[in-house]
Amino acid sequence: MTQRIVAWTAIGVLGLLGSTSAVALESGFYIGAMGAQAKGDIDANDLFTDDPTLTNRVATVDDTDTAIGLVLGGQFGRWVAVETQIINLGKYSANTTFTDPFYFTTSPRGVNVQYRETGEAVSVTLSGILTIPIGEQVAIGLRGGFAVNVVESTYAIVARRANSNTLVFQEEDDNDAETSDLTATFGIGIEWDPTRHFGMRLEYQRINDVGSEDDDYDVDDEFDDEQEHGGFDVDLISLNLIGRF
Repeated sequence: MTQRIVAWTAIGVLGLLGSTSAVALESGFYIGAMGAQAKGDIDANDLFTDDPTLTNRVATVDDTDTAIGLVLGGQFGRWVAVETQIINLGKYSANTTFTDPFYFTTSPRGVNVQYRETGEAVSVTLSGILTIPIGEQVAIGLRGGFAVNVVESTYAIVARRANSNTLVFQEEDDNDAETSDLTATFGIGIEWDPTRHFGMRLEYQRINDVGSEDDDYDVDDEFDDEQEHGGFDVDLISLNLIGRF
């Protein structure tokens, strides 16, 4: 019975696609939803400090998550579209442990530090898309535009004196800065519009420098990292469902 239902469903879908005379990417506005696999290019070693005297550094990251978003755009002719996206890029975490061997002036001089950061990122983009039809219902899209990214993150740090394991300090708080600079986004995708009002797009997209502005990771006056961090790039492999009107 199940096989018959699947067979009749497939026949119905093929019949619908065969009967439509839809042309991909006609002028008009569209709205859509996206689901994506997001991966951040995060180096946990860069999250705290570049001090070359630090030893025993061990760093781990969890930089892959599911992203979801909304898409709103306008198609102007078959070759140009303008689109904005609101994307929840998901969550990330990083853990770093290291030793500062010269922190104290008396023996034991070293301090062992455990540092953890977690965060969630949201991006709002505005892009122009060059759409290249390769058939009546299929087109290639080349994206280029700008993004504003918001990263809400917290950190936790524990420092203990080497050899004695005496607690030096412990702190957990929000990072100083949460919003990044205006950054770039670009991508390439393929879209299939089986009907006049519905389309599907598979796309690779990169958003640069998420969380890049003034994220100085000040965790204590003794461990005040004043350098400017460049943020991290996020790669998205997304499937977009689009309604045209």
